[in-house]
Amino acid sequence: MPGIEYPLRPCVELSHDWVFAHRRMARSWLSNKDSDSESIVNLPHCWNSRDAFQEGVSYYRGSGSYRKTFTFPEELRGLAGGRWYVESEGFYGTGDLWVNGHRLTAIDGQYIGLSVDVNEHLCPDWDNTIGVRLTNKCTRNVLPGIDMPDFLLYGGLSGKVRLVYRPELHLGPIHINVAPEDPDMDAWHVTVCFSLANDSSEARQCSAHWTIEELQGDVIASADCGETVLEPASERSAMETTLTLKGAKAWSPAQPHLYRLTGQLLEEGVQVDSARLSFGCRNAEFLKGGGFAINGRKIELRGCNRHESMPGFGRALPEGFHRKDAECIKELGLNFVRLSHYPQHPAFLDACDELGVMVYPEIATWKSVRGGGRWLHAACRQMRDMVLRDRHHPSVILWGMGNESRSRRAYLKLREIVRELDPCRPVTYAENHLYRARRKKTLGIPDVWGVNYELDAVQEGRRSCSLENVLISECANYPHTCRGDLSEEFRQVSLIADELDKIAGSDGVSGFALWCFNDYATLRKSRFLRYSGIVDAWRLPKMSGAFLQAKFKQEPFIKVFVDWSSPEDQSRKDDDARTVYVFTNCDTVEILLNGRTVVSEPGKTVLTVDVQFEAGVLVARGMRDDVAVSDRIESWSRAERIAVLPEQFEASCGNRDTVGIMVRVVDGAGRHVRCFSGVLQVSVNGPCIVKSYTENGEVLLAGGEGRSFVEGTGVAGDVSVTVAGRDLTYGSASLVFK
Repeated sequence: MPGIEYPLRPCVELSHDWVFAHRRMARSWLSNKDSDSESIVNLPHCWNSRDAFQEGVSYYRGSGSYRKTFTFPEELRGLAGGRWYVESEGFYGTGDLWVNGHRLTAIDGQYIGLSVDVNEHLCPDWDNTIGVRLTNKCTRNVLPGIDMPDFLLYGGLSGKVRLVYRPELHLGPIHINVAPEDPDMDAWHVTVCFSLANDSSEARQCSAHWTIEELQGDVIASADCGETVLEPASERSAMETTLTLKGAKAWSPAQPHLYRLTGQLLEEGVQVDSARLSFGCRNAEFLKGGGFAINGRKIELRGCNRHESMPGFGRALPEGFHRKDAECIKELGLNFVRLSHYPQHPAFLDACDELGVMVYPEIATWKSVRGGGRWLHAACRQMRDMVLRDRHHPSVILWGMGNESRSRRAYLKLREIVRELDPCRPVTYAENHLYRARRKKTLGIPDVWGVNYELDAVQEGRRSCSLENVLISECANYPHTCRGDLSEEFRQVSLIADELDKIAGSDGVSGFALWCFNDYATLRKSRFLRYSGIVDAWRLPKMSGAFLQAKFKQEPFIKVFVDWSSPEDQSRKDDDARTVYVFTNCDTVEILLNGRTVVSEPGKTVLTVDVQFEAGVLVARGMRDDVAVSDRIESWSRAERIAVLPEQFEASCGNRDTVGIMVRVVDGAGRHVRCFSGVLQVSVNGPCIVKSYTENGEVLLAGGEGRSFVEGTGVAGDVSVTVAGRDLTYGSASLVFK
């Protein structure tokens, strides 16, 4: 699993072939003595993968049950002395955990995950059965603590699960603090705080050895801790050692250089446990009075908010999808992301570390912060667990305590937890009504003032907080931007451009996070779907993505949008004018129609011109620093057939991989019909399933294209993917699952 790794600890992967029932099952079922009402699923799994992202459809809120029977591998049956733990990645919901017919404990996935000691009830020499019952209809004491926030509370084990062996002598929690040795940052001190634990019945003598290496493997620093005697059933806390890196490369968005820290626990010279994590050397600061700097260089935080969801998957995204999201954010010219409004998968944070995308995580809240009782207890627990899990990531630059709700008591407690566990990073919360913050006396509690939309309240918020610094945590929300509707897409662009101009003129503002990265589903006020994304729910970019690239990318860029469809009836003449939208960072722009120049202008971020239609090829060409770039659109006629394009560079893929399938509608000459919209059906033949948001495998097309996915079932074989519908000639493609 991503994050801090313990490579010597034996584990049994438990993410495949779970039995699932879509209701709360009894003890006999959880103990594998009853097979009523079941299907086979793999983890991560979400039971709302096919009842969301549909207008007018309410997603399932209730119970679900999981069961997994497994046998220990032969080589793990003789392990003695240590203990076995069930570990899970994060999910939303509460329930209970069962092992071999015994109910062990109540559980709360808290979007972070869990680790439960199950040693007493396992039988290494026999079959074992693990059962989990969950509900995604929780009490208000479970974060976010509101029944209908502006996102879905997806149900299911939406993270992987495994069984992990922890030896008697083992390393406890690890924290690193990286600080420059001098103002020139020629050397860095890496302070490692850790603990050692002894679960045995006798005193043990051990030592710890730490190394730092390049990711390629060259050791560049090391430190030995002296011999330590651990008494039985004890933990030696707050141990510390410091390693110095000379000439280390600093981590930054432009050059996200990472190192690997490895800890070894030795007993009589034999390694009994180890841990490793990646980290970066960087000095990130929200400057007093405004602005943000990394390694002494002031930069603007340019970002967006991300929801962790996708049609056909719900919240149970395959691990590689998290990296693709981070890559997309980076490609858009952005350098920052807010994880709204809950802790998200560590694979996304790992990708942000590697790509240089800065991160603002927050605990699960949405207009739901409360100042006491079980809710506050749960919030403090989630904040503590989130910071402990994620504080080693160099991409994390501040912690979020809440969204659009306020409690002085809650925020003081949450801030205290962060200052205890991670004193180098500031805290914030996102406020959309400053007068309410004034009334509730939460002004002045955050180190950085977070503003949602209320741009006229920036200065009072800035003056109130300790760093006199503001982050625009949400802005430019236009929820009607359906991809493929050029007029609506341009309205979103105009709103973003206007709001960024206002932000640029505000003193003390460090940056912004647009609302939002991707379209998402919600039942709040019966809205069902919010088309606020820079990309759609399937991560296909909109016009606003081209605007951001034109505004923020360093390399030459140009992109053109226009309805260049050939007239097919008398209502539209051959010579009518069409609005051409060009987005570029080039110094000069030309628009060419069938090889001749029809527009020539100085470049600017957004250029709109009217061009008389003429069948053929329209090209936008730009020049920057003697480098030419271009984009083209070819006129199209009536839609006739479907093209199916697997997004797989290799001819084959792993037998449990998830593969994207681009679906495009073309005319008789194979030209992309960009005005087509509608629903088509995807079917497969072979060992895979269609990951659709509907039961019959639908794929939604807009702008003449759409995306679906197929997932291997764990069996090798040839797969044929067919897409049909709307009286079009069907399309197909072949894959090989190895």
